[in-house]
Amino acid sequence: MASSSIGKRFLRRTIGLLSIVVSVALIISYFSPYVSPESIWWFQLFGLAYPIILISFIVSLPLLFFVNRKRWWSLMIILILGLPVHLRYFSFGWDEEGSSEKENIKITSFNVRGFDTYQWTHNDLESAEQSFLDYIKVNDADVICFQEYTVDRRPSKHMQREEIKAAGNFKHFAEQLVVQTRKLDFGISIYSKFPIINQGIIGKEKELYALYVDLKVDKDTVRVYNTHLQSIRLQQDEYSLFDEQAMSDKGLTDRVVGLLRKLKRAYPSRIAQASSVLEHSTKSSYPTLICGDFNEPPTSYIYSLFNDRFHDAFRENSFGIGRTYAGKIPAGRIDYFFCNDKIKALDFMVQDDKLLSDHYPISMIFELKK
Repeated sequence: MASSSIGKRFLRRTIGLLSIVVSVALIISYFSPYVSPESIWWFQLFGLAYPIILISFIVSLPLLFFVNRKRWWSLMIILILGLPVHLRYFSFGWDEEGSSEKENIKITSFNVRGFDTYQWTHNDLESAEQSFLDYIKVNDADVICFQEYTVDRRPSKHMQREEIKAAGNFKHFAEQLVVQTRKLDFGISIYSKFPIINQGIIGKEKELYALYVDLKVDKDTVRVYNTHLQSIRLQQDEYSLFDEQAMSDKGLTDRVVGLLRKLKRAYPSRIAQASSVLEHSTKSSYPTLICGDFNEPPTSYIYSLFNDRFHDAFRENSFGIGRTYAGKIPAGRIDYFFCNDKIKALDFMVQDDKLLSDHYPISMIFELKK
């Protein structure tokens, strides 16, 4: 009897301690969208881990219910208080009907990872090229924004501009190439069926993070920003923490410390880049869209900067989590469409039916408000 009583007491204390730990972690994650990494950078780590923390918290609820019901109610209050953060991650939106008087416009954003030039996903360049061209043709977007876009100067001429234009029936395009190797140029681009009447870049020559264009849509002008914020630039050592097939000679501690250092270094750059894009875009008098790869989840401070000034199309027109990163790292939703009040989002899609890159393409259908 004594041993049984000791065992029950140990179980209750263990469950109680675990519930306290996950509760504190969840509360800190609630603050990650509002606390700048420039002041307390490690809060962002809890925002990154929010899905795992939330699942652990929910698992602890029924366990604590049978051990300590008074504390169980306090956990329920913590869960309810985090509703504004939960609704950033889990969307309960729906499609909207467009006006019969307005033209519906489809725009796609896609981090193509160099069109799989290094054959991460496909076995050869020919099949990779055909897969991307087939997608572009079937997707039939009016505008498509590419991140990690590549221009090939090798004899193979992988994914040439004219092939992309023909597949999507695009008449106009803008690009900015910032990283050059002996055979490849990398950057961002925008292909459009609408005339491009103006274009520009945000960033420096070797640190470009946004390309914008003004599109002539009937009698209106629409501004589109294609954005790619600072990457963490993970290498094999960091990937091995999430992928058993990725090999590393370093110990676990060294790899974790290396990952944390890269995360810490990336935050100041992203804040500066995001602030520049926002400063430029909020001055636009046109219907304005900002899309691309932000490398940040919805529980991040960077996301909040954009969400405070623009509408997140996913949250208004989709249901679920909307995972856009297809790699081994559990990054979740890091690709977005943000639009101002002059644009009405009608539909949002994460096109995850086929894996072409380490990101899934996202598409949005919208119309211009009267």
